[in-house]
Amino acid sequence: MEIIAAIPSYGRPERLKNLLGSKILADSVDDIFVLSQDKPLGSGRARKILCEKIVAEYPKCLILMLDDDCTIGSYSNIREVANLFKEHKNLGIVQLSGGNSQVSNDTVFRPIVFHCFMINSELINNGINYSDHEQYFDEVDLSIKSYLAGYKNATTFRGIIRHDVNSGTDDSGIYKAIKDGNYKPETKIFENYGKYISNKSGVHYAFKELPNPDTIILNNLARTEHERNISLVTCLQSC
Repeated sequence: MEIIAAIPSYGRPERLKNLLGSKILADSVDDIFVLSQDKPLGSGRARKILCEKIVAEYPKCLILMLDDDCTIGSYSNIREVANLFKEHKNLGIVQLSGGNSQVSNDTVFRPIVFHCFMINSELINNGINYSDHEQYFDEVDLSIKSYLAGYKNATTFRGIIRHDVNSGTDDSGIYKAIKDGNYKPETKIFENYGKYISNKSGVHYAFKELPNPDTIILNNLARTEHERNISLVTCLQSC
């Protein structure tokens, strides 16, 4: 399948320019879609718009969702990571490792993935997309939707995409807007998926009232829902 890069960007034109200037990125994907924002739309809405635009032009593809602060290198192995979708049935989302070096070719299946990942366009075509309202937990939201629908999500160490920026040190883009009080990240993750989350009271907080996404754990009810829908995904793929 073709690999299409999706890059939402706000307030960091130099970082976007550097990413788009990457020859390795250009050689690793078949097309690049960028959504530059004058005002922050929110992570969920911006990524949803990009996914919809991409599948309208490329109905069957892999969407490489990036941030404008990403660094692509020979270690990213983007086309090698894409092969995982051939090797594993019912694969919905694959996260590329954010580590400093490739430690193995292992792929670990997990319900929730983060940061930069590949999305099977089958998800978008079946109505599984980012949520407009999800301004902070957009990755968790999409991961849970994919998992509950019967798809497998995974983190792979076959490829690495590095983030130069993190919420603790960045004074640009969306983080600057948050610090300046011009943008408030909000989430409905507990409202929408509370019954599937086992540790609602034990998550660690990042932006004051908002917990850190990577501390959320799904429960047995989520696993049961996932297993029940695996056959539906298989049917969709064979029909």
